[in-house]
Amino acid sequence: MTTHTAEELATQIEQQKLEEQKTEEKHNEQFLESQTRWRQHRAYAAYKQQQKASLILQCLWRARIARKELRKLRMEARETGALKEAKDKLEKRVEELTWRLDVEKRLRADLEEAKSHEIEKLQSALQKMQENLKEAHAAIVNEKEAAKLAIEQAPPKIVEVPVIDNAKLEELTTQNKELEEELSTFKQKAEDLENKLIEFQKQSDELSQETQEQASKVIQLQELVERLESKIATLESEIELLHNNSALAIQAVVTPEMNQTTIIEEARETGALKEAKDKLEKRVEELTWRLDVEKRLRADLEEAKSHEIEKLQSALQKMQENLKEAHAAIVNEKEAAKLAIEQAPPKIVEVPVIDNAKLEELTTQNKELEETQEQASKVIQLQELVERLESKIATLESEIELLHNNSALAIQAVVTPEMNQTTIIEEFDKGHQLEEVKTVNEQVVVPPVKNLSKQKSQQIQED
Repeated sequence: MTTHTAEELATQIEQQKLEEQKTEEKHNEQFLESQTRWRQHRAYAAYKQQQKASLILQCLWRARIARKELRKLRMEARETGALKEAKDKLEKRVEELTWRLDVEKRLRADLEEAKSHEIEKLQSALQKMQENLKEAHAAIVNEKEAAKLAIEQAPPKIVEVPVIDNAKLEELTTQNKELEEELSTFKQKAEDLENKLIEFQKQSDELSQETQEQASKVIQLQELVERLESKIATLESEIELLHNNSALAIQAVVTPEMNQTTIIEEARETGALKEAKDKLEKRVEELTWRLDVEKRLRADLEEAKSHEIEKLQSALQKMQENLKEAHAAIVNEKEAAKLAIEQAPPKIVEVPVIDNAKLEELTTQNKELEETQEQASKVIQLQELVERLESKIATLESEIELLHNNSALAIQAVVTPEMNQTTIIEEFDKGHQLEEVKTVNEQVVVPPVKNLSKQKSQQIQED
């Protein structure tokens, strides 16, 4: 029994040990499993935390980049409104500048037409005056020749001598009739000359009126130019104000709660708007430059044309003064010729006197012959005046040629805007200096009327 019990106890102890070993193994396995699971859980939790942190970092970084892009898009979207307004304003500015360019070109064309028409009128008037002077010169030459013939054929003064001859009386009557006819022709020619002088005066008055009208037109054009310049200055000030207020307009147009889709759409338009704005700015600069060029050309043309008109007006005034001097010289020469004829000693010729009535007729005819002598002296003086006027007309023609050359230069300056304005101004100055030298050198010296009348009276007395 003891052995059996001991064996049983040993077996029990062994079984207990085995069970304890098994339990320990189980506990170890469970402990290892719990450790592995805990380590797995810890690693997984750390992995998840790192993953979450990386995701958060990525989200934050992407959000930061998105915010930056959103800011850019918002700024570009805010610029779209201002760019649209600037584009509209620049388009209006371009239209206005093109319209002003057209107006400037039209004004310049109208001014050129008016000035050329005025110059043509003045030149035609000068040509008419030259033709009339030539006609007067030819008429005076003919009158001079006829007066010489009349003076040569004129009978001497008659003194009554008791001589009876009917044949001589008949000859004298025929001669008196011929002289009367010549007197009538001389009177008609003198009247024609006076009428021509009156016509010259009328033409000169008309030319002076036309020049005054053209001067008033030039003043009106200058006023228009000043108005346009003032408008341009106001528009430039408005553009500066628009540039200053562009930032305020940008903030006023776009709200901060703007939808992202509209921001993106408007941001796409900003590139095209910027390009259009740049193009419009270049166009505005080009148009302003063209306006400045047109203004300068118009100013140069106005100066050249006004200078030319002033010279033509001065030439016309000189012609008027010469005509007045001619009238005064004719009047003085008439008086001098009358005095010379009155002071001339009479030639005595024996004429048969039969009838007192015929003698009275002969005396009246002799008086008329004296008038013919006066008219002949007048014709001589007119011829001298015509020669003086011809010399002055030659000087005026040279001045007109210089004016034509200057007008050609002005037209070339208008047609070719690339021409250097300094060279044109120098050529104008040279032309003006030459004209001044010619006008100074070509002054006509009019002889005094008193000496002429004395010379004529001395010649008549010697004859």
